[in-house]
Amino acid sequence: MSDKFGILAGDKKIGFAVHGRTVGTNIFRFIAIFGVLGITSAMVVVPFRTIIQNNVAADRIGRVTALSEAANTIALLFAPFIGATIASVSSIGVAFICGGLVNLVIATNAFVLRNQS
Repeated sequence: MSDKFGILAGDKKIGFAVHGRTVGTNIFRFIAIFGVLGITSAMVVVPFRTIIQNNVAADRIGRVTALSEAANTIALLFAPFIGATIASVSSIGVAFICGGLVNLVIATNAFVLRNQS
């Protein structure tokens, strides 16, 4: 398996090797992509915690925050295994489509709940 997949790093290049082919990118582009990912992550996490602080009673904020963090941790731990199982049964593309569908269902439910209140 190590002959098919590997991370390659050079002087000014970072790439990912798949089946002997190297798809490289400039290190500055690589850092910029991770910078954008960090900014978008902050744009999601900070407002979510602000919503918790503004909408939860002061005596329950610890419980709600702990539940939120526990749900996040469970998702981070089990998602790779679920994705790998789906990919091994069908294909990698189907695993990504399933992940997108799960996100779409969650977003649709959140939108419906938001409009009901």
